[in-house]
Amino acid sequence: MKTMTCKQLGGECDTEFRANSFEEMAELSKTHGMEMFQKGDKAHVEAMNEMKELMKTPDTGPIGEVYDGKVTYYSQSLYKKSDDSAFDVSKLDSLPKVEIVYMYVDASASAINAFINNRADGLIIAATGNGSFNKKILQAVETAVKKGIVIVRPSRVASGRVTQFNQVFDDKKLGTVASDDLNPQKARILLMLALTVTKDKNKIQEMFLEY
Repeated sequence: MKTMTCKQLGGECDTEFRANSFEEMAELSKTHGMEMFQKGDKAHVEAMNEMKELMKTPDTGPIGEVYDGKVTYYSQSLYKKSDDSAFDVSKLDSLPKVEIVYMYVDASASAINAFINNRADGLIIAATGNGSFNKKILQAVETAVKKGIVIVRPSRVASGRVTQFNQVFDDKKLGTVASDDLNPQKARILLMLALTVTKDKNKIQEMFLEY
């Protein structure tokens, strides 16, 4: 039996949910969200709107929308989902520590070096187009890879996939993972789950192409 709060799931209160699986936990959170929506709770409605913004997929469009507390699906993804996934967190008390490093003009390596020293299990580089970052970040990434930290390259721009090979980056040579179409927030969640199964970068890359 696992316990998570509304805030831990992206909400705005400390209501606790207890369940044996992620699916059950998600259903409890959904029911709670609908109750708060129907009550017109401003904080929860704002949290739902923020979550909707984070979960947008501009390259393919949304698979559905939520209105009046009801979910309407427009399409079906061919990617793997929870029913046939390789992940089982039902017996875990915590997930691997994965941090996000933000790329910007003339970004330093201070943040990534701090996460390396703090023994992060994985790092997400919220990079620019096609998962690009500067030489300072690149050098720190190379250091992190040598220390066994798994690095994933998503893009923080509005749209566009991250490929494994381009004019600057070759993930196989660099030892990193391309996020495909996942933004930094989604990439962090998938890497946390992937690290419960393996630290093999090739297998993790396959997961980012499948989920």
